[in-house]
Amino acid sequence: MSRSRVLVLLGVCIILGSWVIGVKTSPLNSSQSTLPRLAVSSKVKISRFPPQFLRGFLKKEANQIGKLEPNPEEKEKKLKELVQTLRGEDFQTLSSDALDLKLSGDERYLSSYLLSLAQDESALGPIEKLAEAQIPDLSPDSPLRAMELSIRAQALEGFENFVNSDGAKTKLIEIIQNLSDPFLVERAQHILYNLNHPENKKIAQQDQEALKGAFHND
Repeated sequence: MSRSRVLVLLGVCIILGSWVIGVKTSPLNSSQSTLPRLAVSSKVKISRFPPQFLRGFLKKEANQIGKLEPNPEEKEKKLKELVQTLRGEDFQTLSSDALDLKLSGDERYLSSYLLSLAQDESALGPIEKLAEAQIPDLSPDSPLRAMELSIRAQALEGFENFVNSDGAKTKLIEIIQNLSDPFLVERAQHILYNLNHPENKKIAQQDQEALKGAFHND
């Protein structure tokens, strides 16, 4: 497995693993703030989420990144509840913020992560916009490039929420045809395969197993 691929997979796994459970470790220099670890209070009750407060929420939560979460399962449940209150305009905001280079890496990845939790098909267009967005011209082994790929790869995982949607599968095929980065193409193809074989493990779990195997083989 190439170094650049390991770097991207490591970023994805750190974000989906230690980021969600609140572990304070990262393979990158923390001053770069490129691989976030979410800390959303599990005590917060979410019954409605006015669209005008979305960006404020993102900034507030990004500023809390790195704090240890004592109840990760409850935190993830609250995040999913929050995303269920969002609508098409909100998903467009998340997609745009995930691509906004003026925002911190933490805010950008948080936007992508929330977008990937959506179960409303109005999120598919914003996911497509994010996945197909041009990647900045960076060295293949650059941690910043790994971050850009991780942000897009995370958004693509949102398609796994639409196993029974033929429209989602059709859109994902279109995205695959428009992608140019080999890692993202392979990832999107893998997700499409999973959509057609729902008995498979989700791609995040497969990432962790692949990364574990790569380290054991080195």
